[in-house]
Amino acid sequence: MTLLELYKSRYGQAVRRQGAGWNGPCPLCGGEPGKSDRFMVWPERRESNGFSRGHMCIEKDIPGAWHCRRCGQSGDTIAYMTQCEGMSWRDVLRELGLDGASAVRRPRRRPAPVEPVVSSAFHPVSWELPSAKWQEYAGKLATEGAEALPGQEQAVAWLLRRGLPAEAWPRYGLGWLAEDNPRHAGRFRWRSALGLAPKVVDGREKTKLFIPRGISIPTFDATGHVVAMRIRRPRGDMSGGGRQSKYLALEGSCRAPFLLRSSLAPELAVYFVVEAELDAMLIHHVTGGRIGALALRSNRTKPDATAHAALRRAQRICLALDYDEAGAEALPWWFQTYGTCRRWPVPEGKDPGDAVALGVDIRGWIAAALPPSVALPEPAAVPADRLPGSVVEVGRGENGGITSIPSATSAENAPAVRPENAGQADACAGNEAAGGGGAAPDYAARWEEEGGALDQMHPNDLAAIAPALPDYLKPADVPRAVGLAWLLWRELPGLRYVRFCPDEFTRPGWGFSGAVRLPDYALSLHDELLELYRRSYMLRAWLRDHQAAIVTARNLFDIWD
Repeated sequence: MTLLELYKSRYGQAVRRQGAGWNGPCPLCGGEPGKSDRFMVWPERRESNGFSRGHMCIEKDIPGAWHCRRCGQSGDTIAYMTQCEGMSWRDVLRELGLDGASAVRRPRRRPAPVEPVVSSAFHPVSWELPSAKWQEYAGKLATEGAEALPGQEQAVAWLLRRGLPAEAWPRYGLGWLAEDNPRHAGRFRWRSALGLAPKVVDGREKTKLFIPRGISIPTFDATGHVVAMRIRRPRGDMSGGGRQSKYLALEGSCRAPFLLRSSLAPELAVYFVVEAELDAMLIHHVTGGRIGALALRSNRTKPDATAHAALRRAQRICLALDYDEAGAEALPWWFQTYGTCRRWPVPEGKDPGDAVALGVDIRGWIAAALPPSVALPEPAAVPADRLPGSVVEVGRGENGGITSIPSATSAENAPAVRPENAGQADACAGNEAAGGGGAAPDYAARWEEEGGALDQMHPNDLAAIAPALPDYLKPADVPRAVGLAWLLWRELPGLRYVRFCPDEFTRPGWGFSGAVRLPDYALSLHDELLELYRRSYMLRAWLRDHQAAIVTARNLFDIWD
């Protein structure tokens, strides 16, 4: 029985194809079947790429390798049998047919733990740098990309939405790599051009590697040489079947995390730990380099020796990793390893760049986490394209299709953000807010006309809404129309209601932010919500009186401080 067959016999359909290998839960440190992909198996691998290959597997030419990204354990096929399956040496020989006897039924397996084991001792690694030939080639790519980026309209717009203006691109070496052939969405190059040896995949020797098109994100060493590069691919290039990564690393890149140092003294430094390099650049840029950032590229990755030395001396570390299964599992390790750690997730979205696109004041979020000894420099002026109403990608349909809703932002130099389909409702709301043009409606009459309060709703709807209500609100205090809006709005997480007033002399504007990209299934919900807004005076009044400048489904019921 091969290594893959043995692993599949334990986890079945939870084992999935991933590139040249397979992944799933770890038999040693756990993981939920169907959701965890921390454990990698390469059934045909014979070379030693960072794992220990035993004498028996080499002598008998037994292929197979495995590695867990969570607990760090790895080995060959025999090591899997003994460590993960709990087999004795005699059982291993029989299973592999190496003692002349036929294979026997495997003994009882060692069960996988439910919770991962957190090691009390941490020994950071020092990653090997690529060859000089690789660095030279990657440097040429970085130069090519930097020259091409300003002419790429979509890439430029995407970077601006994530808070990285043009002056930041050369500082961090951002660029754009184009394709050679549109059919491939990238370029193929000889591996030897980068100083890489041929690679054997599924028994075939590969002499070329693929470099996708997209935004190039280089990592530089202290001497200015490129030692790693990742490419952020366009969304359209990920529309094929199977699991596809948004980021692809140039093969041969150094695996060290991406570190941007703080300009403060080591003992005063503050570092934010994020997942993607672009988020680290955003934090570093908006703080003028005063706040350092570490991008792990995966929330399972640990700091290397260089980053560990910086974090250990820092006065505060703020964790802004994605709070998914892997991110939650990683928290105990961070708190045990670094006593100055604190969890600091973004208030909207999944990462800092996403939060900026959703309208979050990223400098304010950073400043709120800082100790009294650290102050941020004066901020630069906010560019016009960061006003509410910029494009936000909030999801994808099952087929990957996204439909764009045209921007609802009003004409140039008019700061109000208005719903494109609201029509008369907007004019009515304007009169209600500004006190002009017509008598105000009877509030009590409108309350009853629109169905009263939440306690008049269907019990199932009320049960869904009740946990979202703050302590100071009861169902009888909230108009029924607001509850109906919340039920629709919770399926549209990127949609915002913007209240914007530039100065005390200008009448405020309000409305749902336009230019929101929605999956196909959500278009009808969006139209239904706008129609409810148009018809319901109680909903418009609720939003008009809301204490937040930007209202989402998360804070709709938080009408008062």
